[in-house]
Amino acid sequence: KVAFDITAGGQTASVTNDAAKLTDGAATKEIDTLALFGKEVVDTKARVKVTLIAIKPKEPIDYSKPVQLWANGPYFAQYNVGGTVPEDYGELYTFNDNKAADAAKSLGDGWRLPTDQELKDLLSNCEKNWVTCKDSTGADINGYRFTGKGDYSSNSIFLPAAGYDSDRSGAGDYGLYWSSEAYDGSGAWSLYFNRKVQGMGYSYRCFGRLVRAVME
Repeated sequence: KVAFDITAGGQTASVTNDAAKLTDGAATKEIDTLALFGKEVVDTKARVKVTLIAIKPKEPIDYSKPVQLWANGPYFAQYNVGGTVPEDYGELYTFNDNKAADAAKSLGDGWRLPTDQELKDLLSNCEKNWVTCKDSTGADINGYRFTGKGDYSSNSIFLPAAGYDSDRSGAGDYGLYWSSEAYDGSGAWSLYFNRKVQGMGYSYRCFGRLVRAVME
């Protein structure tokens, strides 16, 4: 094994052959945000020579690209309306006066609320896993990761458990998301979940719920 240390861009990497680690003070961790490549190593009894070609940052993730999770299904936004990344809670909207529908449309041409059937299909066509992610501040964000099956197994979306109503009751434990389907004169169907249960349920239109938009 050829072991050596290099310093570039203010960071020190301890390398054994093609294994690379970043050292921060006394802590050592596997490389995460940087990729080391293009190494040339000459091992002699006297010294180790290293040629560092570059340190390449990871490509940023494009969260603006919608995701399809099953054949002929809609394309889901990767974040809630009112957010910018999957871990963002987003805003809560009532169903009254088309507020939830208008919120979905605010993403641009073609965006809309998912139908009741599309949310049922989300539950039946995807693997569902309760997970904890980190937001930009390092805080824990609970929710479900829905992952497609078969040809769509590399596609997934994260729905945070961002609570409900104006006081965000149940944030971290519950998520409720509007469908486009009204029910009787005062309610509408919504997707609901906690860490043990997922399903479709009745919500009063005046209650605050989350919006995850879809498009064809």
